[in-house]
Amino acid sequence: MTTLTPLALILLAQAPASPGGPARYTVTVESRGVVWGSASETDGSCPGAAPGSDNLTGIVEGTEPPLLKDPPCGEDADCERLRDVGYEEGVIYRGILTRKTTVDLCEVKDTSDGDRWCLGHLNGEGPVQVTIFVPIQWRDSESLRIKMQPGPKVTAKAIGACSTLDNAELEAQYKSEDSIYFETSDAPRARVPATGRLFVGTLKWQTRIPPKRPGGEYTLKVEPAP
Repeated sequence: MTTLTPLALILLAQAPASPGGPARYTVTVESRGVVWGSASETDGSCPGAAPGSDNLTGIVEGTEPPLLKDPPCGEDADCERLRDVGYEEGVIYRGILTRKTTVDLCEVKDTSDGDRWCLGHLNGEGPVQVTIFVPIQWRDSESLRIKMQPGPKVTAKAIGACSTLDNAELEAQYKSEDSIYFETSDAPRARVPATGRLFVGTLKWQTRIPPKRPGGEYTLKVEPAP
């Protein structure tokens, strides 16, 4: 549960069809205006908590298949061909992204007078091995997945003495494998990523499906790499 600052949606720019091949992009995955923790209100509010941010940025590389001209891509020959040449999991990009996180934690503390609000804080940073899985073209029933595998140099420090906050566990979670998911759609001017490859552009406040903890909603920005 988070506090989100309203932002205008910038639609993802769809690149023209191309023959595919090696590709290299600068990717930024970011959540701003968020408060993490087990005691946030449904609107993300928490007394005394300041909006924080979680940011990953860096370069990813992958090999892209040629874009198919006509939907649908179900079990036809083109789809079978994509699977045959190694795209069973979709189009895959890999790289090292630098992560930096600074967020307040909304928790609860047991006292003799009952439960009270309790604020914590998490600082984390370091290099993260990222694998991006984009569904093959026209398979927009699946999600774009950004898999994060923190390296040994990732650090995390949870601060706060709250009954509902396990500092060591939260630090361990931050330094363990996690994923961010984006819904996909091949509809014209859709507000979510298309399938088939990464496209240059920015998507704002798409939904994250956290396997371990509330983490807010994230933007996905893709730019040509220098």
